[in-house]
Amino acid sequence: MKTNVRLIKKKQDYKQEIFFERKNLNISSTVHWHDFYEIDIILSGSGTTMINGKDHLLSEGTMSFLTPSDFHDITSSGLSIFNIQFSEDCVDYEILNALIHTNSRICHLDQAQTESICKLCALLETAHMNTAYQKIYYQKILESIFLIFLQNVHATGEKSTQTEPDIIQQIIVYLNMHFMENPLLKEIAEQFHLNENYLCMLFKEQIGENYKSYLRSLKLNHAEKLIIYTNMPITEIAFSSGYNTLSHFNREFKSMFHITPLEMRKQANFSQ
Repeated sequence: MKTNVRLIKKKQDYKQEIFFERKNLNISSTVHWHDFYEIDIILSGSGTTMINGKDHLLSEGTMSFLTPSDFHDITSSGLSIFNIQFSEDCVDYEILNALIHTNSRICHLDQAQTESICKLCALLETAHMNTAYQKIYYQKILESIFLIFLQNVHATGEKSTQTEPDIIQQIIVYLNMHFMENPLLKEIAEQFHLNENYLCMLFKEQIGENYKSYLRSLKLNHAEKLIIYTNMPITEIAFSSGYNTLSHFNREFKSMFHITPLEMRKQANFSQ
C-alpha cells in the first residue's frame, strides 16, 4: 500500500487550456490524481506505473491516458516523457468520450506509430501560429494523438461504449472532470442551455439511469479505488469525492456497495 497521496493542481492558467512539456523523470512519484485530463508518452527509458491499482511496465512508445477520476504513480529508471495536460474544451467531445469509455488507460505503440507520435509532439512544441488559429491547431494535433491511442486500445479488443447523442457526450465528458464539485442538474442544464426537465428525461433515456444516480456512481467509484489502493484517511476521501459530510458519504457508500468504507478498507488490507 502506498504511503502518500496528493492532489496535483492543474498547471494551465486561465487563458491556457493546454499545457505540454518534455521532462526527464529520475525520481518516483507518490500516488496522485489530477483535476484535468492527461496524456503521457514515454520517449525513452523504462519504469513502471500503477494506474487505478494495476501495475504496468513503461518503455519507449508507451502511452497512458488519465481522467480526473483516475489515480496513478510512476517509478522511473531515467524516463523521458512528453506530458500533455488539457481541459474538456480542448478536443472533440466524441473523441474524448470514447477515451473515457475505454476499459484500458494504457497502450504500447509499435516503432512506426511511436515515430508518428513524436512528430506530432514536435509540432506542438514548434507551433508559431496566429492567436486566432493556435487553439484549433493544437486541437487537431491532440485529436490525432488521441486517435492513435484509441486505434491501439481497440486493436487489443477494448470496446468503446459511447452511443449517446452529442449533447449527452458533452455532459458526460464534463461530469468526468467536475464530479468532485458535485454539480446540480439545474446547473448543468443552465450551462448547456437545456430545459431541466428535458435534460432529466434525455439523460435517463440515453444513459439508462438518472442524473443523480450517475453522478453518485462517479463519486463513489472514485472513492472505492482510493479506499482499496491507498492509505488516504476515509474522511479525506469523502471530501475529495464531493461529499460535504462523512455521514452522508457513509450512507451512500453502503447503499451502493453494501459495505461501509471502513469495512472495505479492512478487507483490502487483509487481502494484501
